[in-house]
Amino acid sequence: MNTALHRYLVLLLAVFLGNGALAQYPSRPIRLLAGFPPGGGPDIVARLLAPKLSEALGQPVVVENRVGGTGTLAGEAVAKSSPDVTRCSSGTTACS
Repeated sequence: MNTALHRYLVLLLAVFLGNGALAQYPSRPIRLLAGFPPGGGPDIVARLLAPKLSEALGQPVVVENRVGGTGTLAGEAVAKSSPDVTRCSSGTTACS
């Protein structure tokens, strides 16, 4: 696994799990957007990470592929999502 991606995922988990103020967060299912085709690196990482995130956060995590623009469409979908929706993007550094 790419070292930078591994560090990002560890940081993401630390932020979600380490902050007591986020005890009620998230209150809805999480959509993890993979910006690359199914079977690609970010998709595999997202599908391996989803059950662990779901177990740790107590909410279902759904992996959704948004293919196009080398992950740009997934990042754009995360950026344009409403504030009450929990979305993260695998393969880019976007979370909302």
